[in-house]
Amino acid sequence: MKKSIILFFSIVLVIIGNAQNKEQDYYAILEVVMPSDVMLEVGGLTTLPNGSVGVSTRRGEIFIVENPTGAAPVVRKFA
Repeated sequence: MKKSIILFFSIVLVIIGNAQNKEQDYYAILEVVMPSDVMLEVGGLTTLPNGSVGVSTRRGEIFIVENPTGAAPVVRKFA
């Protein structure tokens, strides 16, 4: 009986340990440097046909990030 309980908890710990995957295990996470005067509270993201990324903020601003995966992405305020 004692071995059964130990086996049960061992299996539970293995399952919990395997469930602790991170986003990096499934997605490439890229950091884009935004201008320092922008308080970026992202409300929405979309990819554009040319490969740029549209970013909307909680405050109603819209930014376009050109070349988001490149070494020097360009951020410009659209609206």
